[in-house]
Amino acid sequence: MDFLLGLSTAAKEKLESVKTPNKSVMYSDQQLSEEDTEWVTKTKKSVESHLKRGSLEASYFHRVVDTVLRRDKNWVRWKIENCPPIERPIVSAEDFVESRRTAGKLAATKRIRSTPMGSLSLEFLGDGDEAVSMEQFKTSDRYVLPELDTFKRGIADDDFEIEMPTNDQTKAAAIEGKASKSWRALRIASKQKLAAFDKIESDDKIDVIFEEAATQDLEEADEEPVGSIIYPEDRRPIIVVDASDQRVGRISQLTNELIKGHPGVFTRVPTHVIRKPEEGESNEDAHFVDAQAFNVMRDGDQFLAYVEDGDNSWGVSRRLIDSISDNGKIPVAVMNREVRTSLLPLPHAYH
Repeated sequence: MDFLLGLSTAAKEKLESVKTPNKSVMYSDQQLSEEDTEWVTKTKKSVESHLKRGSLEASYFHRVVDTVLRRDKNWVRWKIENCPPIERPIVSAEDFVESRRTAGKLAATKRIRSTPMGSLSLEFLGDGDEAVSMEQFKTSDRYVLPELDTFKRGIADDDFEIEMPTNDQTKAAAIEGKASKSWRALRIASKQKLAAFDKIESDDKIDVIFEEAATQDLEEADEEPVGSIIYPEDRRPIIVVDASDQRVGRISQLTNELIKGHPGVFTRVPTHVIRKPEEGESNEDAHFVDAQAFNVMRDGDQFLAYVEDGDNSWGVSRRLIDSISDNGKIPVAVMNREVRTSLLPLPHAYH
């Protein structure tokens, strides 16, 4: 992929600055079209995403591959420039002494601060009045988690600064600030809106966790007092296998009656489908994804079951089932007999 991108129009333009190029390694008679360049770029990003997915070792492997390829491109550029000599000016004695002094300061063991930065000094404990001293520990910002919505405005401000920065320093500060706020918001949201994590499509866009949960099952649960809800003894997820020729997206009458008859107990699991939502459809009906996202979930074994049949491709997310169970409700998933599934063995589900 990198070799092909070296034949693109943009790559050729970068070589125009070379005064006496070595044309034997430039492939001057070959050039990649804009359409092919776009395809190669997308394919390369897809391969990189696949390499980075998984464990820490996978990310490390991708970094090694990327480093090797970058060095190879530098090597090619060096040959195109007719292999100019690689030399560095001699370091003066003054610069060497100053560098050694600076390195020594950086490596020296630093004295521990009496009060770490950002921490509350404990000297007030020796003032004598224990009651007053202990009250200072009870300020709300020391033990109360901030509201999730308080991060929404801050992240929006950081996005604005990143897109239209005043200078490089403010942009760098905004990028760092957004990463910190996003991480703290996700930590808080994991306690309240774990099901929303399945809808996050990009690390840079987490707006979905700030949306109000207005799902059908929550509305139905509010209509009936909590005290009247009766849960079955077996609270494992329910898998309804449809043996008819109907599509899985058409929930059977049995499933509808089960959910409506016991509001607040059962929740239907929306499937992931490869298409755009039609008019009137929402995430309550299904999670609408593109083919690339669907394939990533399939290859990552994130589906409890899935079907690949053109426009009727769909899958049931394991994470979504687990999040519904974690919220105290019983997931209900519907699938047909032709599905590719990993239901067996599946000890945590009731068929």
